[in-house]
Amino acid sequence: MNKSQDNLFSFSKLFVTLQKCTYYYDEMKLFKNFKNIRITLCLLAFLFISCEDDFEHNNYYLIGDSIAQCWDIRDDMPSLGEVENWGVGGYKLEDMKNIHNAQLKGKNVIVILGANDVGKINEQSIGEYTSNYIAYLKSLEAKRIYLFSILPHAPENTVAENQTIEKLNFSIRETVQNTFDNVIYLDVYPLFVMPDGRTNMGLFSDGIHPNKNGYERMSDLLKRNLK
Repeated sequence: MNKSQDNLFSFSKLFVTLQKCTYYYDEMKLFKNFKNIRITLCLLAFLFISCEDDFEHNNYYLIGDSIAQCWDIRDDMPSLGEVENWGVGGYKLEDMKNIHNAQLKGKNVIVILGANDVGKINEQSIGEYTSNYIAYLKSLEAKRIYLFSILPHAPENTVAENQTIEKLNFSIRETVQNTFDNVIYLDVYPLFVMPDGRTNMGLFSDGIHPNKNGYERMSDLLKRNLK
């Protein structure tokens, strides 16, 4: 983020914070008969800090690979508010370890990760990969995580390869649901395949990254599961 973007974000943050505090300021009129003005000022300061803290914790952070990076989530979901897109093209699970962890503690995080790992995973290594994936999610210490399943690949991938992705998604989903209370698993995979298991190319721009219609499906699924 450059300096001008940072300034714009700071101004936006202040504006929203002041909006949130307006209601409480109006309520403060009931203190007009108080003789001790210091009490009123202290309470106003407390309310301002509380509003700002609430704003911080309602931010969302989108992390992962190029599927995350290419998602214009602010445009698709303007009601989500402030979203920081930290997706990086080519990133694998190993690349994500110890990246941004301290900054994401206690935050709302959207994760799209695994597409770049699929090529080196087989049925024998699914268990180990799942364990590493779960360890990574734990390391974030996020307030809440919205975890998207791995998308099918095309056009070079066969139905059999997509079946491997399905098995990997199943392993991650089952382990997540048995491990976390704060991770919402978003199974978007079925929305991107045909009934016969082939990838629905009408939802991809290049066989890997979703097109506008594909991202809209992801947005709809996320909207239905926001907490």
